[in-house]
Amino acid sequence: MTANLTRRKLCQSAGAALVMLPIIAICTEASAKTNSSLREKLKYQSQPKGGMSCAACLEYLPGSSDQSVGGCKVIPDDDEILAQAYCVAFNTM
Repeated sequence: MTANLTRRKLCQSAGAALVMLPIIAICTEASAKTNSSLREKLKYQSQPKGGMSCAACLEYLPGSSDQSVGGCKVIPDDDEILAQAYCVAFNTM
């Protein structure tokens, strides 16, 4: 009798986990945001201009690793800023 209860609880837990997987996947994908209107005003481009790139800008907020995207103090509500990108708000002072 005890073995059946344990197996039943295991099956219920596994079923609940399977139901939660798509919900977790949707929530993590929806977290990325871009502020396209402000990007356009600041002439944001995904490649550097000369030696100037977001990685060298004081306004850049780096991502969790060198390869991941970051943010920018000048472009709020945008967490898809590339380190090798450039915009006219470039600042080194």
